[in-house]
Amino acid sequence: MDDVPQDITNPILKEIISRMNLQPFPETSEEIRLNIIKLMRKVFTMTNYHNCFVFNLTDLSFMLAKALGDQYPDVKREASSFVMDLSKKLGDKIDDNAGVIVKALAQNLSHQHSKVRKITIEAIGEILLTPRGGAHTGEVIILLSQIVNDKASDTRKMSY
Repeated sequence: MDDVPQDITNPILKEIISRMNLQPFPETSEEIRLNIIKLMRKVFTMTNYHNCFVFNLTDLSFMLAKALGDQYPDVKREASSFVMDLSKKLGDKIDDNAGVIVKALAQNLSHQHSKVRKITIEAIGEILLTPRGGAHTGEVIILLSQIVNDKASDTRKMSY
């Protein structure tokens, strides 16, 4: 993937992000939305084009917030994994945009699927570990304290 020039990658990412920021999603197929998030995550993790993502980080954050609100649980899980990757590699840069992502993640803490709740807790943890991530603790602390009583044991374990 590194053989694709960065000057081509940036406009493609920008177009994908702007398209995914539309509500309702132009892609009515859940699988297409899932594959778009998977593709973007793969480009981020498998290349050194992090600058393309940094350049579009504000729009990307809003896109991820919308993906985290998707009705399809697999899209929520993949978007949460992407948030974790971004937090680990761009922690100091994602701080300014973390608020919108944390709010979207917080809504998934009460999702009916325990897998969604579990990966949401992981993603929130990664954001809170960024240099200024602690500023968002207040937005999720009450919801995280309720996870201690979650019906799924794996999810309860994640809260500790």
